[in-house]
Amino acid sequence: MIVSGTVRGCSINADGCRQIFRFSRKGDFFGLSDIDRWHFTAEAADHVIVKSIPCATFERELSENCALQSELRTYFRDLLKTRDRQLLTLVSTNATDRLYQFLREFAASRPNGGHVTLPMCRRDIADHLGLTPETVSRAFGNLRRKGLIELLTPEKYRISDPAGQGASPP
Repeated sequence: MIVSGTVRGCSINADGCRQIFRFSRKGDFFGLSDIDRWHFTAEAADHVIVKSIPCATFERELSENCALQSELRTYFRDLLKTRDRQLLTLVSTNATDRLYQFLREFAASRPNGGHVTLPMCRRDIADHLGLTPETVSRAFGNLRRKGLIELLTPEKYRISDPAGQGASPP
């Protein structure tokens, strides 16, 4: 379980290409699986503190705690919903819209309503959205020019159009 920080969940194919499928944050679990060996890679995107929970302890607590069962069911349902939305976005939107949706969702997951600091670099975002770093940089410029985001620094932004009125739908 992530106590603080951001973890990149990714897969690296035989050609060495990395696909980031998730940025996990405080309170998220990673590495949960019904197999003995987790076949993805987890990388720290910033300063990360994790709490390791032995499988036996987790299984025992899960079998005895109905509230934990319900919480975990909700967690996995939300995770699958996010994964489905991400897959649809990857196949049905242009680069600028992909980035905008990612930035909106990332900002919504952060507590403050002001500027949001990205713990990941442009290359990480590109690997997550199935784009090149250059395309991500151009998409940031497009969003800024359209007035949908304000860039304070390359890694600090604010959504200018919180209702999402200015972007095309995913």
